[in-house]
Amino acid sequence: MTKILRSCIALICLFLSTTSSSNEEVQPYLMAFFSGYAYQFGYGSGTSSNNPRVELVVHYCSSGYYYSVGQSCRPNIIAKGYQCTNIQDAGQWQVIVENGKGVMQWISNSTGPGNLPLHIRNDGSVADVRGNPFLRTGLAQCG
Repeated sequence: MTKILRSCIALICLFLSTTSSSNEEVQPYLMAFFSGYAYQFGYGSGTSSNNPRVELVVHYCSSGYYYSVGQSCRPNIIAKGYQCTNIQDAGQWQVIVENGKGVMQWISNSTGPGNLPLHIRNDGSVADVRGNPFLRTGLAQCG
């Protein structure tokens, strides 16, 4: 019984040591993941005017510049449907590590600073902490 317990503990320790990431691994991984690529990213449920559904395509340029285009849609009770507004933004982006977790930071030319905690999934894909994935759509179009 003790031998089985020791084996289980050894396997758990091995698993933890291979799945934990250090600050030195997280930041370069996320920079390589985003830099030079365009991603589709959506968030919000779209069930109320306070929680619109936002769908974006964000181009993360290697220079640290980003721009995004998309739509924000919210229910319109009077029209019995959705009211969508085209949105766009641009600014500077970077990835930092706080408490071992990646954080996307940006400074928007229109709204100022913002940040989004990131989660690296077991398959290497990236999502926000609510599980909204970043879906690669191709290379970033950076002039």
